[in-house]
Amino acid sequence: MRKSYFAQIITPNAIIDKLITDDQYISDEHVKQQREELYEAVA
Repeated sequence: MRKSYFAQIITPNAIIDKLITDDQYISDEHVKQQREELYEAVA
């Protein structure tokens, strides 16, 4: 069983807080979409 941890992803516009495993962080489409949207707002 994989351990979950509380991820805090800090971007220039917001912080994403989520209880997630390493595998989910890498493959979760919702988290990926959130990161892309928050970083695009800066560009």
